[in-house]
Amino acid sequence: MENLKITIRPITLAETPAWEEMRCAMWPDGLDDHAAEIASFFAGTLDEPEAVMIAETEDHRAIALLELSIRLDIPGLEDQPVGYVEGLYIKQEARGQDLGRRLLQVSREWAREHNCIGFASDRAGRIVIDRSFPAYLRRMRNLSWEQLTLGAPDSSMTLKPAERIGKRYQNPVPTSVGGPSMLFKVIVRYLQNKEERTPKRPLGPFHTDVEVYEMPPATGLRVTWFGHSSSLIEIDGVRILIDPVWDERAAPVEWAGPKRFFAPTLQLEQLPRIDAVLLSHDHYDHLGARTVQRLARMNRMKAMEATRWVTTLGVGKRLQRLGVKPALIRELDWTQSAKLGPLELTALPARHFSGRGAFDRNKTLWASFAIAGPQHRVYYLADSGEWPGFAEIGREYGPFDLTMLEIGAFNPLWANIHMGPDGAARTFHALGGSGLLMPIHWGLFDLALHAWRQPIERIFSLDGLRIFSPQPGLPTEVFPEVEVRSEWWR
Repeated sequence: MENLKITIRPITLAETPAWEEMRCAMWPDGLDDHAAEIASFFAGTLDEPEAVMIAETEDHRAIALLELSIRLDIPGLEDQPVGYVEGLYIKQEARGQDLGRRLLQVSREWAREHNCIGFASDRAGRIVIDRSFPAYLRRMRNLSWEQLTLGAPDSSMTLKPAERIGKRYQNPVPTSVGGPSMLFKVIVRYLQNKEERTPKRPLGPFHTDVEVYEMPPATGLRVTWFGHSSSLIEIDGVRILIDPVWDERAAPVEWAGPKRFFAPTLQLEQLPRIDAVLLSHDHYDHLGARTVQRLARMNRMKAMEATRWVTTLGVGKRLQRLGVKPALIRELDWTQSAKLGPLELTALPARHFSGRGAFDRNKTLWASFAIAGPQHRVYYLADSGEWPGFAEIGREYGPFDLTMLEIGAFNPLWANIHMGPDGAARTFHALGGSGLLMPIHWGLFDLALHAWRQPIERIFSLDGLRIFSPQPGLPTEVFPEVEVRSEWWR
């Protein structure tokens, strides 16, 4: 598998049946993740690509198939030719061979040979532009998200530490977070909005039976979801409290801002022994100041005396100001890891932003996390827009038994930084599509313009997903391939 022969040949109409047969052999049941690793979705697929690239072993056994075309309809390019990847299939047995990147490199060369001004691939509904065409990029920067999201196969597909310009951290791909024009659009839509953004009737009450924690999970993996992104994960003998927000509001003050839809399912003081608190970034709906202060005081209690705090660069200072002892804090850059008993927690890139005020945007880092134990693997993506690096995360740190992805607080105006339910489905497949998808970042705070039920209704309606969505506060074991679709929200 180390020395792969890669060939490129044009497809003719006569060859189409053979090409279709080969593709079906690699992907026999559509989106069947057991049959193939989906390295890229194809949108607007042509019936007859202009070229097909086949990667095969020395014994001529095909292990990858890539469909290439030339597109003349990329917005803003005035009908100029762009090399385009219509479909990319890589058999699961070829994982770890760095094959996807090698195929894309040959694709770029093919595009240049055919006098294309750039190279693009549709990865989960986005255009990824080769940075080797700077004039092309300069012309594309003014396009909206609906037309284009910038990226770079050579850099964005390589997981690496975060970069800063001055004091501000940068996203893994160029990302617009929004400005005054965005604010005007949001205000207009807010005034016209008639969605049920907060529940009309009281929710719950939901209660957590703390006696459950006296027995370890039989499967080795159990999750208690407290609403939004706050969860307690018990994995391979270790307990991790993720992005805890017990505050009444996701806001800097207690008298204004998004208010909880339901009360906490247990008091913080009722939590079992916690080995680590994991904080993805410093936004109010992920880092509750009053929650952290209470937990910091609990560090003197038996349940929290040895608890470590794992977070991203710069957030440690905030935790210290809220009372957490510096010796208990571990800050991570992207691709850095921390050992926690038998677990390894690795901070990985996400496409978002940070800050808790008007003048501190992006001065602290944000991240997703791979949690790897001897028996289980979990991927936690708190907040993020889509970007091409998810496929590499899946290859390098998966396969995952549970993938926790945000589905709420989405709107096309800010799709760069929040993926929504459809983006979560695409991201799940980009990560490898293994295990279960747990929808998070919904059901507790009003942070967008959509109806509060819309994200979960949408993700439930999508085909090809194995969903793990328990009732708030209910400790729920994770069984391989077994879905949990609680409808507490109906």
